[in-house]
Amino acid sequence: MRLLDRGFFRIGGEDYAARNDSYGLATIQRRHVRARGVQIAFDYPAKGGRRRRQVVQDPGVSPAITALKRRRGGGPKLLAYRSGRRWVEVRSDDINDYLKAVTRGDFSAKDFRTWNATVLAAVALAVSGAARRSKTARRRAIVRATEEVAHYLGNTPAVARASYIDPRVFDRFRGWQRTCCNARCRWWRRGCGRRRSGSRRCAACGCDRDLSPKAAGRWAIAHTTRDAGDLS
Repeated sequence: MRLLDRGFFRIGGEDYAARNDSYGLATIQRRHVRARGVQIAFDYPAKGGRRRRQVVQDPGVSPAITALKRRRGGGPKLLAYRSGRRWVEVRSDDINDYLKAVTRGDFSAKDFRTWNATVLAAVALAVSGAARRSKTARRRAIVRATEEVAHYLGNTPAVARASYIDPRVFDRFRGWQRTCCNARCRWWRRGCGRRRSGSRRCAACGCDRDLSPKAAGRWAIAHTTRDAGDLS
């Protein structure tokens, strides 16, 4: 689960990998991975035959990946577990079944990519301060945000926007319904402080503090999920 979240991986499928020689997290082989310290480097052919290279730096998961890569036996796949004296390879269905069991909901591995794509897009738009000036600038900011998300996911911008980024992010951005950036503002906490049209001041409290990237991230995540309890 941690690699799905940190690495934006597709889950992959055994039949698809056999037919197309392309891989996801469940089908990545040990030869596709290099581990050095807390860094894990992945280099493998992904969906569509595109070469995917990414580095995950996580001290919480790197020792396990290093041990899995160096193990004796168990086949070529990276992910496996011990059952008695033998190694059993992890399949994509195992991961999705586990995710449904621990969340008690109808979630799958794709939801990690959808969530991360949505948050990345929301943060990219939240820090696009100049885009508030015109509709054209906002359109350009949406294009830049989509391209950035596509880069992280290893997709084309069209696929990132159609399949992964929640459209509510763009709907909110077009309407520019941004709340007060002052975290101490009681109106901001209540979610009802709006910026006056054409003004840099909050309509409720009058503060004029700009959003830092960290504050923008908090704003983006909170307001992406405020109207609905979860992301489809």
